[in-house]
Amino acid sequence: MKTVSKVTQQDPRFVTALARGLAILLCFQQESHLTHQQICEKTQLPKATVSRLLFTLMATDFISQDEKKGVYYLGKQAFNLINHHIYQDIAQITTHLLKAFAERHQVSVNIAIHQADMMQYVACYRSPALISVNLQIGSQVPLESTAIGRAFYASTDRQTQHNIQHYLAQRLDKQKLTYIIDNLNEQVEFYQRHQFVVSDGEYSNEILAVATAVSHPKDNKILYALNASVPRNQWEKKAFIEKIVPALQTLSQQIQRII
Repeated sequence: MKTVSKVTQQDPRFVTALARGLAILLCFQQESHLTHQQICEKTQLPKATVSRLLFTLMATDFISQDEKKGVYYLGKQAFNLINHHIYQDIAQITTHLLKAFAERHQVSVNIAIHQADMMQYVACYRSPALISVNLQIGSQVPLESTAIGRAFYASTDRQTQHNIQHYLAQRLDKQKLTYIIDNLNEQVEFYQRHQFVVSDGEYSNEILAVATAVSHPKDNKILYALNASVPRNQWEKKAFIEKIVPALQTLSQQIQRII
């Protein structure tokens, strides 16, 4: 964390409260979740000050809280900033791979990143086949009802899964949430056995899709999810899985080598 000089801090243009709020956000560079005490230790700020800053950051959706576990993690607005800054080049470096895959297999192929309870598309190449749902770079889809979202959930770590459940709880009623989490846990078991997931009309009744994850080449941390989709009326599900899944898993490995 960058230390601000005393001269700068004394400048009338310097906003101390803003600097402290940013210091709290920077605490999450290496940690997905932190307690109030851990934030105090990292920032060296008084507990009361941290409490006020956290209240403001939560009110503006830059920080979210899991009250049951007593931890804080980045909110949706923070994800918006991170996604734009960190992942803006992924489309450029993968375009040739996505284009070749889409044209060879006559499918649409997309890369997305996790954003709270949604998946945001960061690289896309559309199939020549017409699909009514036009998803482009920047589009967001629900994590729980899409193959690309389920693939991310099923392959990521337990803490991130728990955070996703917390985001879902803010959007869904209790009965729906229970059903969704049970379904996601089934997806985890399926993914552990097969290394892919499938969505057959759940997000759009016109789309059949399969998806897998893309991990970091050094530490295997899940960075992206990758899907291939087609119009349901043009493919038989079993044939689609048998033909496309192995190729998609190979594409995942190719992307992993160049990121």
